[in-house]
Amino acid sequence: MDVMRSAPFPNKIPATDLISEKTPFIDSADISDWIHCQQDFGRSAVNRKSLIAYGTGHYIFLDNQSLVIDAIAMQYAQLLDKRQQDELYRRGFEYSFTAANEQKKRDFAYYHSERFLNEWGYYLMSHGEKEKALEVFKLNSALFPQSANVWDSEAEAYENLGDKDNAIRFYEKVLELDPHSTNAREHLKNLRKE
Repeated sequence: MDVMRSAPFPNKIPATDLISEKTPFIDSADISDWIHCQQDFGRSAVNRKSLIAYGTGHYIFLDNQSLVIDAIAMQYAQLLDKRQQDELYRRGFEYSFTAANEQKKRDFAYYHSERFLNEWGYYLMSHGEKEKALEVFKLNSALFPQSANVWDSEAEAYENLGDKDNAIRFYEKVLELDPHSTNAREHLKNLRKE
């Protein structure tokens, strides 16, 4: 924040600051500071605003594409005359129906995806819920058995739980699917030394 304050964003440039709901922090004080800092930026000039992008992580443009497109369109609309603005808003209104439907479709696919289950498992593990994380990783490997990544995550969960035998077994499974996995080789080397 100090670096950004020493090189301030010019007040004359309009800006919409989209704030990811899932911040890069775990501690509630850090999360609060992060959101306050972003909102302070949005309030620091009349042509700025801040908006929390609910349900998004760091890659807001992937997690909620229609929100980003709308934010860009609204900034662009400020440069247009009234007739052009009306046309842009009309198109935006029509687009919003399609975008909302497409977002629901993407949400359904995401929440049943290998990536989501893996992220969920690591979230649980990072919050001390190791047994629950293992169950999520087991589900992921059952749903996506051809992915070396899911077996790698399951092996790591076993390793974190102190189950060396299963950790070794699943890291070996990773190497069956991906013989070039340096992560699996490194973990196997360390586990076999112990």
